[in-house]
Amino acid sequence: MTTQTTKTVIPIEDVRGWCGQDVLDPSGEKLGGLAMSYSPRLDLNRRPDVATWERCLQQPTQTDVADPRRRAARRDAPTPRYALSGATGSGRKVSVRGPADVVAAGGWTIAIRMRSCLLFVITVIVFGSAVPTATPATNSERPVRLRVAVSGDLLIHSPVFNRALANGGGHRYDFASMFRHLRPYLRRADLAVCHVETPMTSRPPSGYPLFNTPRALARAIASAGWDVCSTASNHTLDQGQFGVDATIGSLDRAGVAHAGSYRSAAARRRPAILTVQGLRVALLSYTEHTNGLALPAPWSVNLARAERILADARRARRAGAQVVIVNVHAGDEYRHAPSAFQRRLVRRLLRSRTITAVIGQHAHVVQPITEIAGRLVVYGAGNLISNQSAACCPAATQDGLIAILQIEWDSRRGARVRRIRYVPTWVRHPDYAVLPVGDAARLGLADRATLRASYHRTVAVVGRSTRVQPVPSRAP
Repeated sequence: MTTQTTKTVIPIEDVRGWCGQDVLDPSGEKLGGLAMSYSPRLDLNRRPDVATWERCLQQPTQTDVADPRRRAARRDAPTPRYALSGATGSGRKVSVRGPADVVAAGGWTIAIRMRSCLLFVITVIVFGSAVPTATPATNSERPVRLRVAVSGDLLIHSPVFNRALANGGGHRYDFASMFRHLRPYLRRADLAVCHVETPMTSRPPSGYPLFNTPRALARAIASAGWDVCSTASNHTLDQGQFGVDATIGSLDRAGVAHAGSYRSAAARRRPAILTVQGLRVALLSYTEHTNGLALPAPWSVNLARAERILADARRARRAGAQVVIVNVHAGDEYRHAPSAFQRRLVRRLLRSRTITAVIGQHAHVVQPITEIAGRLVVYGAGNLISNQSAACCPAATQDGLIAILQIEWDSRRGARVRRIRYVPTWVRHPDYAVLPVGDAARLGLADRATLRASYHRTVAVVGRSTRVQPVPSRAP
């Protein structure tokens, strides 16, 4: 059967649209499910502001993290990437990347091509109805498998950022070496999720009780291999709305996606959805409380309330998400056992098939990975990095983990977590290098007896079963 194709090329100055507006396809249907909260958006029914167009097209976005080589190439690329993606109410998919990518959309495609520094062309292609509308992932009867790496608190006390300053020769902050040993695990994952507990701003850095972290942390997050970070925590508001905005800006400049705190009500309504192995994965992030600090605005940070989380998960599904991961910052500090709040919330969330996985942080020590009604939950990944140790706190505050969620999706049953492998970690003082315990013992990076003790503490709490196993499987 022959398909008729109509192609129209429109100069950018004639395109009716600018960033921040809703997207309409040629039939007038509204698009949802933008890949990132800061992606360019078009309204083809409105006049352009060309300066705004140019500004919005310079915003970095991160919509395709299909394999580590492409992710590394993206991080190393000297030019910004641009992206727009969504799905119409009738199921047509739209994805635009730039400056010279064209992604087939079941009903139509917009291609942005750079002709000069200040000139772009929009190409609109309208296909006949015979063109299939499904994505490659949904066309296949074979299941799609994802490896999603999640980790604990990035808790930057003053000794940690002072060490980063020393690493940078006293002239800049360099956190990258602290995460160097984690890179193989993060980059082998299809998607790596971090948890930013403290705000990052240009103000002088500070530690507990009102944290302010140098913005260089965002660059270290990107270079280590994390793709997206949850930002809702009890310290999110330590620097007020200024800190929320600055943290988002720092992650944006580093090319790292984020969820949990927002600059505006409109931004909060746009779920963070990333395309991974052809699947659209949403990250939602929430905190139990804000240490008594009042929210500057209702949308500044997400509070962990079951009905709100479920409503957001439904919104993400409507926006095209096939996998929904919920990060919850909650629990009782220094207690391995999940709190009553955690248990009650997780049970409520996992009764819904809208949510694929629940992961958590906050207690500063690891908590169990357990099974509830056949579904796995990571209650608490502990501290990934901090200054806490037996000198001030339980020895277990130096312990953490990277959980590798093995998620499988098929068109009949949707997405589910099949099993979890977790890598026990330990923070070496005074350089604050985060060490995978097994690797560190094998390479002689720390005292073996200390590493073995850390491994045993972590495994004793987190547990093991046919579906949950530590890496390595035996103490080093």
